[in-house]
Amino acid sequence: MYVKAGVKMNTDILLREKKAGYKNTSDIPVTFAFEGELTRGIPEDIRPVVKKFPLGTDITLTEVTAIASKGMIITARETKYSDFPVVEWGADVTNRGKSDSEMLSDFAISGVLKGTEPYITTGLGDTRGENVFFRFSPEALSEEKVISPDFCRGADGASPFMTLTFREYSVHLAVGWPGKWKMVLTPTEEGVRYTLSQARFCLKLHPMETMRTPNLTLLFFEGDKTRGTNLWRKFYLKHILPTGKNGKKISPIMFLHTHMIGGYGEFEGVTTENQLEAIDTYIKKGIKPDAWWIDAGWYPCNHNWWNVGDWTPHPEQLPDGFRPIADKLHENDTDLLVWFEPERVMADSKLDYIHPEWCLKAHNDEGEEEKCRLLNYSDPDCFNFVLSLLDSHIKTGGIDIYRQDFNFVPDRYFEENDTEDRIGATENLHMQALLRLFDELRLRNPGLIIDNCAAGGTRNEMDMMRRSVPMQYTDMHIGVSARRIFHNYEMFKWIPYFRAHAKENDSRFPNNRNTDEYSYLCAMTPALTVCHDYYEGEAPFKTAKKMLPVWRKAAEYELSSDYYELTDEKSGWYAVQFHNESDGSGFIQVVRTENAEEPRKTVFPYIVPDSKYVFRNPLTNEIKRGDSLGLTGGFTFFMSKKKGEIWFYTTQKKDII
Repeated sequence: MYVKAGVKMNTDILLREKKAGYKNTSDIPVTFAFEGELTRGIPEDIRPVVKKFPLGTDITLTEVTAIASKGMIITARETKYSDFPVVEWGADVTNRGKSDSEMLSDFAISGVLKGTEPYITTGLGDTRGENVFFRFSPEALSEEKVISPDFCRGADGASPFMTLTFREYSVHLAVGWPGKWKMVLTPTEEGVRYTLSQARFCLKLHPMETMRTPNLTLLFFEGDKTRGTNLWRKFYLKHILPTGKNGKKISPIMFLHTHMIGGYGEFEGVTTENQLEAIDTYIKKGIKPDAWWIDAGWYPCNHNWWNVGDWTPHPEQLPDGFRPIADKLHENDTDLLVWFEPERVMADSKLDYIHPEWCLKAHNDEGEEEKCRLLNYSDPDCFNFVLSLLDSHIKTGGIDIYRQDFNFVPDRYFEENDTEDRIGATENLHMQALLRLFDELRLRNPGLIIDNCAAGGTRNEMDMMRRSVPMQYTDMHIGVSARRIFHNYEMFKWIPYFRAHAKENDSRFPNNRNTDEYSYLCAMTPALTVCHDYYEGEAPFKTAKKMLPVWRKAAEYELSSDYYELTDEKSGWYAVQFHNESDGSGFIQVVRTENAEEPRKTVFPYIVPDSKYVFRNPLTNEIKRGDSLGLTGGFTFFMSKKKGEIWFYTTQKKDII
């Protein structure tokens, strides 16, 4: 059974001040070296200027600026929250001189966390393999440990989320950088030194050029790991999750689409006519989506979505662009999502032909030129072109959710276009521009939601999560619920807004898709795609009408409640609890996947002390009652494979009944 730690937030905030505070600017956790001479902090003798800026009622930004070298201005930024035990650090350096700077290296966020007996808990990001989102067991930090993505996408392989646990306290660390970062954890006599940097970085800055470090978010807490998880979730849902329409936090979204319509792959067969027909049919049959999904293939591509580089709607299939579809959707209070992949350009495509100077090239191991190009966002003309192009599509097409993908590894494109005295420059400038693009699109289009996809979830790191949500957090195990449902454990813990598909791969059904009740029970996440086709018979519509109200109620709890993992993947049983502290209500969900050999499972949810419970199963209308004392022995479930239950509950204190 989970037990609340009973530690107050103020205690954690005092802990943050003790462990991450600084008395002098020389103690600020930043390092840099010009011509190999390392500097830690911002020394008092270079006369730093300290300025504070309130960012709303709960956040204070502190900027410490100084002349670090001839013409070089360094700025370290601390963002501190008054309502959470969180501090964030980042730094940038700008060449204000008239010539190239001295060689800059060791540019990092680096400090010491004091404590004894350190343990580190890390995991995998989107590996695009069978071990996606694997969580490692805590390991003693007895020697230096280096954590870094496999490739130049911020969650490609290594997870950017980790927990450092001392005997006295714990701290969550989360990296913000869409490229390839490197975290080095080094045991010291006092505790652990952390050093976060761009993995490849040793360069001269051109005049008026700015380079920056990755950002680091630290959340300090005492108590058990469940308490730490829920502190993080509360912080994330309040301060990180982007806003949507009317400035409100993004709410649960149910999507519909026409995947592989017309016998073509992906969305290559999309036409104005079949989209309008599908929308009308779904609504007439009693299912109205929150948003309509149009993914890859809507542009001229010879019915092969991979061929990108001409971002105009197909002139024959979508002669009036997206506007007729958007108008139909908006009449029915439904949003439009459209997929783009602007960074990747195919060789000999329209954009490659018109602007070859913007298209970075790379070569494979055999020395052959790759068929993909990388659009060079560090070129101001290129950046402005992309910004204007996307902004125009959003406005003229009536797009409410901009979905950006990134389906190839960019490492060699950056490396081959760096010079010996500019190692890491192309990546740094590109990633700055990528984040600036998202910021500018949201500024120009208030209420715009950005869906961040990069061959799945390979860019699900903090800088992107501040600006977007991962509607496709991985391409792995879609339709394989026995694996995919356990991805939820890492997602609910670190990135609590994400999407799942209500489908199970099954060759007995049309398009290999089974959309029964079990498929919905395995897709109880904040966003959901209903996967049956509009032209199917009544059965899948009947199931959807039954399951969607259950999903929506669960999704609301998932975005407002504490989260408890009640099993692990090894058992094959999936079990979670979401409990709303404000009114004592919530739900418990248990699923027996086909990998669960034991037919019986007992789980131990969090129990509100001295309370009476009323449980209701919305799928069977069963009602059960109990009290705290009787429930401490756990809940035992007995069910067949590929079955699940969900029980919503309310509580009342005994003394008011």
